[in-house]
Amino acid sequence: MINKYLLPSIFILSISSIGLHFYFGYIILILSFILLGIKSKDDFLIALLILTFSFGLVKEGTIFGGVKSYDVIIPFIFIAYFIFNTNRKKLSKEFANIIKAFGLFLSINLIIEIISSDNVTSKLAGFRYFGGFLFILLPFIIYNKKDYDFNRLLNRLVDYWDIFAILIILQSIIIRYPLFFTYLTDNKSGMDENIRHSFILRVYPQAFFLIIFYLFSKGAEKHKLSEIIINVLATLGSLTRSLWAGIIGSLIMGKKSGSKIKFILFVFITFITIYILQIFYNTDFRILSFYYQFYDAFALGDFNSLGTGRFEQAFYPILTFLSKGNIFWGVGFLSAEKSTGNWLFSYLFTGDNHFITEIEVTPIAYFISGGIIGLANLFIFLFILWKIIKKYKYSHFFLQSLIFILIAQLGGFYSFQSSDTWGILGLIIAMILLDNQQIREQLIKS
Repeated sequence: MINKYLLPSIFILSISSIGLHFYFGYIILILSFILLGIKSKDDFLIALLILTFSFGLVKEGTIFGGVKSYDVIIPFIFIAYFIFNTNRKKLSKEFANIIKAFGLFLSINLIIEIISSDNVTSKLAGFRYFGGFLFILLPFIIYNKKDYDFNRLLNRLVDYWDIFAILIILQSIIIRYPLFFTYLTDNKSGMDENIRHSFILRVYPQAFFLIIFYLFSKGAEKHKLSEIIINVLATLGSLTRSLWAGIIGSLIMGKKSGSKIKFILFVFITFITIYILQIFYNTDFRILSFYYQFYDAFALGDFNSLGTGRFEQAFYPILTFLSKGNIFWGVGFLSAEKSTGNWLFSYLFTGDNHFITEIEVTPIAYFISGGIIGLANLFIFLFILWKIIKKYKYSHFFLQSLIFILIAQLGGFYSFQSSDTWGILGLIIAMILLDNQQIREQLIKS
Protein backbone atom coordinates (compact mmCIF):
# COMPACT_ATOMS: atom_id res chain seq x y z
CA MET A 1 0.00 0.00 0.00
CA ILE A 2 2.78 2.45 0.96
CA ASN A 3 4.76 1.51 -2.14
CA LYS A 4 1.75 2.31 -4.32
CA TYR A 5 1.45 5.88 -3.05
CA LEU A 6 4.94 6.88 -1.86
CA LEU A 7 6.69 7.84 -5.10
CA PRO A 8 3.64 9.54 -6.68
CA SER A 9 3.17 11.53 -3.45
CA ILE A 10 6.78 12.66 -3.52
CA PHE A 11 6.40 13.71 -7.16
CA ILE A 12 3.19 15.68 -6.49
CA LEU A 13 4.58 17.35 -3.36
CA SER A 14 7.74 18.35 -5.22
CA ILE A 15 5.60 20.34 -7.66
CA SER A 16 3.79 21.99 -4.74
CA SER A 17 7.10 22.88 -3.11
CA ILE A 18 8.18 24.76 -6.24
CA GLY A 19 5.00 26.81 -5.95
CA LEU A 20 6.14 27.72 -2.42
CA HIS A 21 9.53 28.84 -3.81
CA PHE A 22 11.39 25.84 -2.40
CA TYR A 23 13.68 25.45 -5.37
CA PHE A 24 15.37 22.29 -4.09
CA GLY A 25 12.04 20.81 -5.14
CA TYR A 26 13.28 20.86 -8.75
CA ILE A 27 15.84 18.17 -7.91
CA ILE A 28 13.20 16.06 -6.16
CA LEU A 29 10.84 16.60 -9.10
CA ILE A 30 13.38 15.42 -11.69
CA LEU A 31 14.46 12.39 -9.65
CA SER A 32 10.92 11.28 -8.81
CA PHE A 33 9.80 11.76 -12.43
CA ILE A 34 12.65 9.57 -13.68
CA LEU A 35 11.89 6.89 -11.08
CA LEU A 36 8.21 6.91 -12.00
CA GLY A 37 9.15 6.49 -15.65
CA ILE A 38 11.34 3.51 -14.75
CA LYS A 39 8.65 2.03 -12.52
CA SER A 40 5.93 1.77 -15.17
CA LYS A 41 4.57 3.34 -18.34
CA ASP A 42 1.30 4.10 -16.56
CA ASP A 43 3.14 6.17 -13.95
CA PHE A 44 5.16 7.95 -16.63
CA LEU A 45 2.00 8.94 -18.53
CA ILE A 46 0.18 10.17 -15.41
CA ALA A 47 3.22 12.07 -14.13
CA LEU A 48 3.57 13.82 -17.49
CA LEU A 49 -0.17 14.59 -17.43
CA ILE A 50 0.19 16.31 -14.04
CA LEU A 51 3.39 18.06 -15.07
CA THR A 52 1.72 19.36 -18.23
CA PHE A 53 -1.47 20.74 -16.71
CA SER A 54 -0.49 21.04 -13.00
CA PHE A 55 -4.18 20.82 -11.88
CA GLY A 56 -3.86 23.64 -9.40
CA LEU A 57 -0.66 22.49 -7.69
CA VAL A 58 1.14 25.63 -8.92
CA LYS A 59 0.41 28.73 -10.95
CA GLU A 60 0.76 28.36 -14.70
CA GLY A 61 4.31 29.12 -15.77
CA THR A 62 5.85 28.36 -12.38
CA ILE A 63 7.78 25.20 -13.25
CA PHE A 64 9.38 26.38 -16.50
CA GLY A 65 10.34 29.86 -15.37
CA GLY A 66 7.40 31.83 -16.74
CA VAL A 67 6.67 29.57 -19.72
CA LYS A 68 3.51 27.53 -19.22
CA SER A 69 4.14 23.80 -18.98
CA TYR A 70 1.78 22.81 -21.79
CA ASP A 71 3.55 25.26 -24.13
CA VAL A 72 6.68 23.16 -23.61
CA ILE A 73 5.35 19.61 -23.28
CA ILE A 74 2.53 19.52 -25.89
CA PRO A 75 4.85 20.48 -28.82
CA PHE A 76 7.34 17.92 -27.49
CA ILE A 77 4.64 15.20 -27.56
CA PHE A 78 3.62 16.21 -31.09
CA ILE A 79 7.21 15.96 -32.39
CA ALA A 80 7.92 12.76 -30.41
CA TYR A 81 4.91 11.04 -31.97
CA PHE A 82 6.37 11.33 -35.45
CA ILE A 83 9.88 10.43 -34.29
CA PHE A 84 8.96 7.27 -32.36
CA ASN A 85 6.13 6.07 -34.60
CA THR A 86 7.90 6.33 -37.95
CA ASN A 87 7.43 2.58 -38.60
CA ARG A 88 3.75 2.50 -37.64
CA LYS A 89 1.27 0.86 -39.95
CA LYS A 90 -1.54 2.67 -41.70
CA LEU A 91 -3.69 4.64 -39.29
CA SER A 92 -6.93 2.98 -38.25
CA LYS A 93 -10.01 4.52 -39.78
CA GLU A 94 -11.24 5.70 -36.38
CA PHE A 95 -8.02 7.41 -35.35
CA ALA A 96 -7.59 8.98 -38.78
CA ASN A 97 -11.14 10.34 -38.60
CA ILE A 98 -10.48 11.84 -35.16
CA ILE A 99 -7.36 13.60 -36.45
CA LYS A 100 -9.26 14.89 -39.51
CA ALA A 101 -12.15 16.12 -37.33
CA PHE A 102 -9.71 17.89 -35.03
CA GLY A 103 -8.00 19.48 -38.03
CA LEU A 104 -11.34 20.74 -39.36
CA PHE A 105 -12.29 22.02 -35.90
CA LEU A 106 -9.01 23.95 -35.68
CA SER A 107 -9.39 25.30 -39.22
CA ILE A 108 -12.79 26.86 -38.51
CA ASN A 109 -11.50 28.31 -35.25
CA LEU A 110 -8.50 29.71 -37.15
CA ILE A 111 -10.87 31.49 -39.55
CA ILE A 112 -12.59 33.03 -36.52
CA GLU A 113 -9.20 34.21 -35.27
CA ILE A 114 -8.32 35.74 -38.66
CA ILE A 115 -11.61 37.63 -38.78
CA SER A 116 -11.05 39.01 -35.27
CA SER A 117 -9.76 42.59 -35.19
CA ASP A 118 -7.50 42.02 -32.17
CA ASN A 119 -3.70 41.78 -32.27
CA VAL A 120 -1.87 38.65 -33.43
CA THR A 121 -0.27 37.98 -30.04
CA SER A 122 -3.65 37.85 -28.32
CA LYS A 123 -5.03 35.54 -31.02
CA LEU A 124 -2.12 33.08 -30.85
CA ALA A 125 -2.19 33.06 -27.05
CA GLY A 126 -5.88 32.18 -27.02
CA PHE A 127 -5.77 29.73 -29.93
CA ARG A 128 -2.99 27.56 -28.49
CA TYR A 129 -5.24 26.21 -25.73
CA PHE A 130 -6.91 23.89 -28.24
CA GLY A 131 -3.54 22.17 -28.65
CA GLY A 132 -4.07 20.40 -25.34
CA PHE A 133 -6.06 17.81 -27.29
CA LEU A 134 -2.75 16.60 -28.76
CA PHE A 135 -2.15 14.83 -25.45
CA ILE A 136 -4.12 12.09 -27.19
CA LEU A 137 -0.86 11.16 -28.95
CA LEU A 138 1.16 10.36 -25.82
CA PRO A 139 -0.34 6.91 -25.05
CA PHE A 140 0.36 5.87 -28.64
CA ILE A 141 4.01 6.81 -28.13
CA ILE A 142 4.72 5.03 -24.86
CA TYR A 143 2.69 1.80 -25.07
CA ASN A 144 3.43 -1.27 -27.14
CA LYS A 145 0.54 -3.31 -28.45
CA LYS A 146 0.87 -5.93 -25.68
CA ASP A 147 1.51 -3.81 -22.57
CA TYR A 148 -1.59 -1.61 -22.46
CA ASP A 149 -4.46 -2.40 -20.11
CA PHE A 150 -7.40 0.00 -19.75
CA ASN A 151 -8.40 -1.00 -16.23
CA ARG A 152 -4.83 -1.02 -14.95
CA LEU A 153 -4.26 2.55 -16.21
CA LEU A 154 -7.66 3.68 -14.93
CA ASN A 155 -7.00 2.26 -11.47
CA ARG A 156 -3.58 3.92 -11.39
CA LEU A 157 -5.18 7.26 -12.29
CA VAL A 158 -7.56 6.72 -9.36
CA ASP A 159 -4.53 6.14 -7.09
CA TYR A 160 -3.20 9.56 -8.06
CA TRP A 161 -6.62 11.11 -7.48
CA ASP A 162 -6.61 9.55 -3.99
CA ILE A 163 -3.43 11.50 -3.24
CA PHE A 164 -5.00 14.69 -4.57
CA ALA A 165 -8.12 14.08 -2.44
CA ILE A 166 -6.10 13.60 0.77
CA LEU A 167 -4.07 16.76 0.08
CA ILE A 168 -7.27 18.72 -0.60
CA ILE A 169 -8.74 17.59 2.74
CA LEU A 170 -5.52 18.48 4.57
CA GLN A 171 -5.34 21.94 3.00
CA SER A 172 -9.01 22.92 3.06
CA ILE A 173 -10.28 21.43 6.32
CA ILE A 174 -7.35 20.56 8.60
CA ILE A 175 -4.38 22.89 7.91
CA ARG A 176 -6.41 25.63 6.21
CA TYR A 177 -3.35 27.07 4.51
CA PRO A 178 -2.31 26.68 0.81
CA LEU A 179 0.64 24.31 1.20
CA PHE A 180 -0.23 21.89 -1.60
CA PHE A 181 -2.36 23.81 -4.11
CA THR A 182 -0.60 27.14 -4.40
CA TYR A 183 -2.01 28.54 -7.64
CA LEU A 184 -4.05 31.26 -5.88
CA THR A 185 -1.44 32.33 -3.35
CA ASP A 186 0.25 35.71 -3.34
CA ASN A 187 4.06 35.74 -3.32
CA LYS A 188 4.13 38.09 -0.30
CA SER A 189 1.27 37.03 1.92
CA GLY A 190 0.94 33.42 0.80
CA MET A 191 -2.81 33.68 1.26
CA ASP A 192 -5.76 35.13 -0.57
CA GLU A 193 -8.30 35.85 2.13
CA ASN A 194 -11.06 35.91 -0.46
CA ILE A 195 -10.92 32.12 -0.76
CA ARG A 196 -11.59 31.53 2.95
CA HIS A 197 -15.16 30.41 3.74
CA SER A 198 -16.08 29.81 7.37
CA PHE A 199 -14.08 26.81 8.64
CA ILE A 200 -13.03 25.68 5.15
CA LEU A 201 -10.20 27.10 3.06
CA ARG A 202 -11.61 26.73 -0.43
CA VAL A 203 -9.60 24.71 -2.96
CA TYR A 204 -10.69 25.68 -6.45
CA PRO A 205 -11.88 23.00 -8.93
CA GLN A 206 -8.69 22.96 -11.02
CA ALA A 207 -7.46 20.50 -8.38
CA PHE A 208 -10.42 18.15 -8.96
CA PHE A 209 -10.01 17.23 -12.63
CA LEU A 210 -8.68 13.73 -11.89
CA ILE A 211 -11.90 12.88 -10.05
CA ILE A 212 -13.30 12.08 -13.51
CA PHE A 213 -11.38 8.80 -13.43
CA TYR A 214 -12.69 7.93 -9.97
CA LEU A 215 -16.29 8.59 -11.04
CA PHE A 216 -15.98 6.09 -13.88
CA SER A 217 -13.88 3.47 -12.12
CA LYS A 218 -15.45 0.24 -10.85
CA GLY A 219 -18.96 1.69 -10.58
CA ALA A 220 -20.19 3.69 -7.59
CA GLU A 221 -21.80 0.63 -5.96
CA LYS A 222 -18.42 -1.10 -5.57
CA HIS A 223 -16.63 1.77 -3.86
CA LYS A 224 -15.72 1.28 -0.23
CA LEU A 225 -17.25 3.46 2.47
CA SER A 226 -13.81 4.91 3.27
CA GLU A 227 -13.39 5.95 -0.37
CA ILE A 228 -16.79 7.63 -0.39
CA ILE A 229 -16.02 9.55 2.84
CA ILE A 230 -12.67 10.76 1.48
CA ASN A 231 -14.24 11.92 -1.78
CA VAL A 232 -17.16 13.65 -0.06
CA LEU A 233 -14.80 15.54 2.27
CA ALA A 234 -12.54 16.48 -0.63
CA THR A 235 -15.37 17.81 -2.77
CA LEU A 236 -16.74 19.68 0.25
CA GLY A 237 -13.38 21.44 0.31
CA SER A 238 -14.12 22.91 -3.12
CA LEU A 239 -17.24 24.75 -1.90
CA THR A 240 -18.22 24.75 -5.58
CA ARG A 241 -21.81 23.95 -6.41
CA SER A 242 -21.26 23.46 -10.14
CA LEU A 243 -18.56 20.89 -9.34
CA TRP A 244 -20.95 19.02 -7.05
CA ALA A 245 -23.62 19.14 -9.74
CA GLY A 246 -21.13 17.86 -12.33
CA ILE A 247 -20.18 14.94 -10.09
CA ILE A 248 -23.83 14.10 -9.48
CA GLY A 249 -24.66 14.34 -13.20
CA SER A 250 -21.73 12.10 -14.07
CA LEU A 251 -22.71 9.50 -11.47
CA ILE A 252 -26.32 9.48 -12.63
CA MET A 253 -25.16 9.01 -16.22
CA GLY A 254 -22.99 6.07 -15.13
CA LYS A 255 -25.67 4.28 -13.14
CA LYS A 256 -28.05 1.66 -14.41
CA SER A 257 -31.59 2.90 -14.99
CA GLY A 258 -32.96 1.00 -11.99
CA SER A 259 -30.76 2.76 -9.44
CA LYS A 260 -30.99 6.29 -10.90
CA ILE A 261 -34.13 7.23 -8.93
CA LYS A 262 -32.67 5.97 -5.63
CA PHE A 263 -29.49 7.94 -6.23
CA ILE A 264 -31.38 11.14 -7.12
CA LEU A 265 -33.45 10.76 -3.94
CA PHE A 266 -30.27 10.25 -1.90
CA VAL A 267 -28.74 13.41 -3.41
CA PHE A 268 -31.89 15.42 -2.66
CA ILE A 269 -31.90 14.32 0.99
CA THR A 270 -28.18 15.09 1.26
CA PHE A 271 -28.62 18.66 -0.01
CA ILE A 272 -31.54 19.24 2.38
CA THR A 273 -29.35 17.99 5.25
CA ILE A 274 -26.48 20.31 4.24
CA TYR A 275 -28.90 23.22 4.04
CA ILE A 276 -30.17 22.52 7.56
CA LEU A 277 -26.58 22.28 8.84
CA GLN A 278 -25.83 25.59 7.16
CA ILE A 279 -28.62 27.26 9.15
CA PHE A 280 -27.86 25.43 12.41
CA TYR A 281 -24.12 26.25 12.40
CA ASN A 282 -24.59 29.69 10.82
CA THR A 283 -21.93 28.87 8.23
CA ASP A 284 -21.63 29.05 4.46
CA PHE A 285 -21.94 25.84 2.46
CA ARG A 286 -23.19 27.94 -0.51
CA ILE A 287 -26.42 25.97 -0.95
CA LEU A 288 -28.98 28.74 -0.38
CA SER A 289 -26.99 31.23 -2.48
CA PHE A 290 -27.07 28.71 -5.33
CA TYR A 291 -30.85 29.01 -5.39
CA TYR A 292 -30.73 32.80 -5.13
CA GLN A 293 -28.53 33.06 -8.22
CA PHE A 294 -31.26 31.46 -10.33
CA TYR A 295 -34.03 33.41 -8.62
CA ASP A 296 -32.28 36.77 -9.06
CA ALA A 297 -31.44 36.07 -12.69
CA PHE A 298 -35.04 35.33 -13.64
CA ALA A 299 -36.74 37.90 -11.40
CA LEU A 300 -35.11 41.04 -12.78
CA GLY A 301 -37.11 44.22 -13.02
CA ASP A 302 -34.48 46.03 -15.11
CA PHE A 303 -30.75 45.82 -15.81
CA ASN A 304 -29.98 48.43 -13.17
CA SER A 305 -31.15 45.95 -10.54
CA LEU A 306 -28.49 43.40 -11.48
CA GLY A 307 -26.27 42.15 -8.70
CA THR A 308 -23.07 40.12 -8.74
CA GLY A 309 -24.55 36.62 -9.06
CA ARG A 310 -22.93 34.36 -11.63
CA PHE A 311 -25.86 34.38 -14.05
CA GLU A 312 -26.51 38.06 -13.51
CA GLN A 313 -22.89 38.82 -14.40
CA ALA A 314 -23.40 37.23 -17.81
CA PHE A 315 -25.86 39.95 -18.89
CA TYR A 316 -23.20 42.67 -19.05
CA PRO A 317 -20.77 40.98 -21.46
CA ILE A 318 -23.66 39.74 -23.59
CA LEU A 319 -24.96 43.30 -23.94
CA THR A 320 -21.45 44.52 -24.80
CA PHE A 321 -21.01 41.72 -27.33
CA LEU A 322 -24.37 42.27 -29.01
CA SER A 323 -23.72 46.00 -29.34
CA LYS A 324 -20.13 45.76 -30.65
CA GLY A 325 -19.43 42.19 -31.81
CA ASN A 326 -20.27 39.86 -34.67
CA ILE A 327 -22.85 37.38 -33.44
CA PHE A 328 -21.85 34.82 -36.09
CA TRP A 329 -18.03 34.91 -35.71
CA GLY A 330 -17.61 36.23 -32.16
CA VAL A 331 -14.73 38.38 -30.93
CA GLY A 332 -12.15 35.64 -31.43
CA PHE A 333 -10.43 33.21 -29.07
CA LEU A 334 -8.36 35.90 -27.40
CA SER A 335 -6.06 36.22 -24.40
CA ALA A 336 -7.41 38.71 -21.87
CA GLU A 337 -3.87 39.58 -20.74
CA LYS A 338 -2.56 40.31 -24.25
CA SER A 339 -5.62 41.83 -25.89
CA THR A 340 -5.47 45.46 -27.00
CA GLY A 341 -8.99 45.48 -28.40
CA ASN A 342 -11.90 47.42 -26.99
CA TRP A 343 -13.52 44.44 -25.30
CA LEU A 344 -13.88 45.66 -21.74
CA PHE A 345 -17.24 45.82 -20.01
CA SER A 346 -18.16 47.41 -16.70
CA TYR A 347 -20.37 45.96 -13.98
CA LEU A 348 -22.94 48.60 -13.08
CA PHE A 349 -23.10 47.13 -9.58
CA THR A 350 -19.37 47.35 -8.79
CA GLY A 351 -17.96 49.67 -11.46
CA ASP A 352 -15.12 47.19 -12.14
CA ASN A 353 -13.84 46.68 -15.67
CA HIS A 354 -13.39 43.13 -17.02
CA PHE A 355 -12.42 41.56 -20.32
CA ILE A 356 -15.52 40.43 -22.15
CA THR A 357 -14.86 36.68 -21.75
CA GLU A 358 -13.85 36.91 -18.07
CA ILE A 359 -17.16 35.67 -16.78
CA GLU A 360 -18.03 32.69 -14.61
CA VAL A 361 -20.36 30.95 -17.06
CA THR A 362 -17.92 29.46 -19.54
CA PRO A 363 -20.45 28.36 -22.21
CA ILE A 364 -21.45 32.02 -22.58
CA ALA A 365 -17.79 33.05 -22.68
CA TYR A 366 -17.20 30.51 -25.45
CA PHE A 367 -20.20 31.85 -27.39
CA ILE A 368 -18.84 35.39 -27.13
CA SER A 369 -15.43 34.19 -28.35
CA GLY A 370 -16.61 32.06 -31.27
CA GLY A 371 -20.11 33.31 -31.98
CA ILE A 372 -22.79 31.04 -33.39
CA ILE A 373 -20.33 29.43 -35.83
CA GLY A 374 -17.71 28.76 -33.17
CA LEU A 375 -20.22 27.26 -30.75
CA ALA A 376 -21.74 25.08 -33.47
CA ASN A 377 -18.23 24.02 -34.53
CA LEU A 378 -17.46 22.92 -30.96
CA PHE A 379 -20.56 20.79 -30.48
CA ILE A 380 -20.28 19.26 -33.96
CA PHE A 381 -16.69 18.25 -33.14
CA LEU A 382 -17.73 16.70 -29.81
CA PHE A 383 -20.60 14.89 -31.53
CA ILE A 384 -18.22 13.52 -34.20
CA LEU A 385 -15.87 12.26 -31.49
CA TRP A 386 -18.77 10.47 -29.83
CA LYS A 387 -19.96 8.95 -33.11
CA ILE A 388 -16.46 7.62 -33.85
CA ILE A 389 -15.85 5.94 -30.50
CA LYS A 390 -19.38 4.95 -29.40
CA LYS A 391 -19.02 1.36 -30.66
CA TYR A 392 -16.12 0.63 -28.31
CA LYS A 393 -16.38 -1.02 -24.91
CA TYR A 394 -15.60 1.98 -22.71
CA SER A 395 -17.10 4.70 -24.91
CA HIS A 396 -19.52 5.64 -22.13
CA PHE A 397 -16.50 7.00 -20.26
CA PHE A 398 -16.25 9.86 -22.78
CA LEU A 399 -19.94 10.73 -22.48
CA GLN A 400 -19.91 10.54 -18.69
CA SER A 401 -16.83 12.81 -18.52
CA LEU A 402 -18.38 15.26 -20.97
CA ILE A 403 -21.48 15.54 -18.79
CA PHE A 404 -19.26 16.32 -15.79
CA ILE A 405 -17.37 19.02 -17.73
CA LEU A 406 -20.44 20.66 -19.27
CA ILE A 407 -22.26 20.96 -15.93
CA ALA A 408 -19.17 22.21 -14.07
CA GLN A 409 -18.74 24.87 -16.77
CA LEU A 410 -21.84 26.64 -15.45
CA GLY A 411 -19.66 27.69 -12.52
CA GLY A 412 -16.83 28.99 -14.70
CA PHE A 413 -14.57 25.92 -14.65
CA TYR A 414 -13.16 23.40 -17.17
CA SER A 415 -13.65 25.71 -20.13
CA PHE A 416 -13.20 24.54 -23.72
CA GLN A 417 -10.83 27.49 -23.95
CA SER A 418 -8.57 25.76 -21.46
CA SER A 419 -5.71 23.43 -22.32
CA ASP A 420 -6.32 20.99 -19.45
CA THR A 421 -9.91 20.31 -20.55
CA TRP A 422 -8.75 19.28 -24.00
CA GLY A 423 -5.86 17.30 -22.53
CA ILE A 424 -8.17 15.23 -20.32
CA LEU A 425 -10.58 14.58 -23.21
CA GLY A 426 -7.69 13.59 -25.47
CA LEU A 427 -6.38 11.12 -22.88
CA ILE A 428 -9.85 9.60 -22.35
CA ILE A 429 -10.33 9.05 -26.10
CA ALA A 430 -6.87 7.48 -26.38
CA MET A 431 -7.64 5.13 -23.48
CA ILE A 432 -10.89 4.03 -25.15
CA LEU A 433 -9.26 3.46 -28.55
CA LEU A 434 -6.25 1.59 -27.19
CA ASP A 435 -8.49 -0.94 -25.48
CA ASN A 436 -9.27 -2.25 -28.98
CA GLN A 437 -6.60 -4.77 -30.02
CA GLN A 438 -6.95 -4.06 -33.75
CA ILE A 439 -6.31 -0.35 -33.21
CA ARG A 440 -3.29 -1.11 -31.02
CA GLU A 441 -1.77 -3.27 -33.74
CA GLN A 442 -2.30 -0.59 -36.37
CA LEU A 443 -1.03 2.34 -34.36
CA ILE A 444 1.68 1.05 -32.07
CA LYS A 445 5.02 -0.54 -32.67
CA SER A 446 5.22 -4.15 -31.64
